[in-house]
Amino acid sequence: MRIALTLKNFRAFSDTHPARIQIGPGYTAFIGTNNAGKSSLLRFVYEFRQAFEWIGQNAPANSFGPNAPEFGIALPTEVPDPEELFNNRNARDIEIDLVVTPTPDDEWDPEDMPEPERLTIRYGGARRNAQLALVPAAPGDDLAWTPTGVLLHGGTPFLHLGLYRRALILLSQAMYIGAFRNAITVGGQRYYDLNIGREFITAWDNFKAGTNRANALAALRVTTGIKEIFGFKDLELNATNDGSNLQVVVDGNQVYMLHELGAGVAHFVVTLAFLAVNQPPIVLIDEPEASLHPSLQIDFLAALAAHGPKALVFATHSIGLARAAADRTYVVRIVEPGVSEVRPLEGFPHLVELLGELSFDGYRELGFDAVLLVEGATDVKVMREFLRKYTDERKILVMPLGGGQLVRPGVAEDLAEFSRISANVWALVDSERSAEDATLPDNVSGFLKDAEGAGFSARALARRAIENYFSDRAVKQVFGSDRRSLEPYEDFADVNPRWAKSDGWRIAREMQQGELAGTDLDEFLNAIAAAVS
Repeated sequence: MRIALTLKNFRAFSDTHPARIQIGPGYTAFIGTNNAGKSSLLRFVYEFRQAFEWIGQNAPANSFGPNAPEFGIALPTEVPDPEELFNNRNARDIEIDLVVTPTPDDEWDPEDMPEPERLTIRYGGARRNAQLALVPAAPGDDLAWTPTGVLLHGGTPFLHLGLYRRALILLSQAMYIGAFRNAITVGGQRYYDLNIGREFITAWDNFKAGTNRANALAALRVTTGIKEIFGFKDLELNATNDGSNLQVVVDGNQVYMLHELGAGVAHFVVTLAFLAVNQPPIVLIDEPEASLHPSLQIDFLAALAAHGPKALVFATHSIGLARAAADRTYVVRIVEPGVSEVRPLEGFPHLVELLGELSFDGYRELGFDAVLLVEGATDVKVMREFLRKYTDERKILVMPLGGGQLVRPGVAEDLAEFSRISANVWALVDSERSAEDATLPDNVSGFLKDAEGAGFSARALARRAIENYFSDRAVKQVFGSDRRSLEPYEDFADVNPRWAKSDGWRIAREMQQGELAGTDLDEFLNAIAAAVS
């Protein structure tokens, strides 16, 4: 499901500059400078966890409507004074608006839903209690439930509250991971949702050597994943006898204490261990790039996603990391002292300035042999899976063009920014052809002309889009026999039932190289593999 949130009068986001964000399948990134409010957006979910849980699980029917009773919520210990949650520019209540939309992988059929309605949670008043209300408000004495969880107003479906309850439960189960993720900290016990210090060492020992088989398997998966990412032949992570440190055995003959390997390895161990055991549906992480060489930052995000969260939300200073990994990206910036705003990166009017401000060209230091530009954020993970079958994909930085934002004529200046990363830039975009002999749309042909003028190796796919190359075998293997592959020029929107585009990488991972043989995509992948070999 997709959860659209609007925050008013919460910290730096006033009701004149509310934060409008969407959390949904895949990766969501917040980019911006220090103190702009990126971390506040992540902590918001953590700070209002108790309210979300109560509404999702326990709120009675009379809690919804204009005369709803107030209820108190407990704030986490990290918020000793509730006043710090409120905007300093006015004395008005915090308002949290939610609009929830089911996606094809939900248990609810989007076509059976009433029109999306907004649910508002107000937090304020002298006692700092929260109050629920429906907007627009329905008379509280004329509400009734159906057995399937639909709220009726005067006998007419008004809101599918079961869907909203589920969304709120998912938010209450989100795991917040702060920027500090060091396992070895004197006196450290817990940092937001993560155990650190001795508490982490004890927990890891219980995971690995305890009687809970699921936890032991989770510890094994974490160890195996870290071994593969860092290129170790073998890896063991064992608690020391006094429980003060982790002993790391590499390749069977090299013994270290965890701190000797640096904070980067510790980040992987601490974070992945708790994700593997707790399996939260949503992960919120601050500065995933912290203490990691840029070549490992995308691997770290991919490792987080591999442990099963439906949504991964991260705050970063690196626009390069956001554009290389995220399905949706928001710019968080200060508009005046004490007031911030949130805007989608797509269509952001000062993109070139932003690239320089947020160190876009920092990726040149990585030594990538090539940059591959693809159309959308979901295409990034698909192409990384395909590239892995042809070459070492870590040599190639795959980045999205933001669809209509850059796949159009007149973008030569913006495309030149990518040359700051590498002189070897490739581009692959959807053709959107509806038939084999159809001409390219003007936006695609105009983009290709600008890309070729910038010295890029650019082409449009022969088939309609990247999804039109998925094999029927792989689609059925991942999603079941009721799903099918697309014909070469079939529109993805016309397929029913279909998978979520954010899950396309799962099909690409399942595919075999031979299933692409003889296609123009196979030719393209062989060419870029040869260029970086």
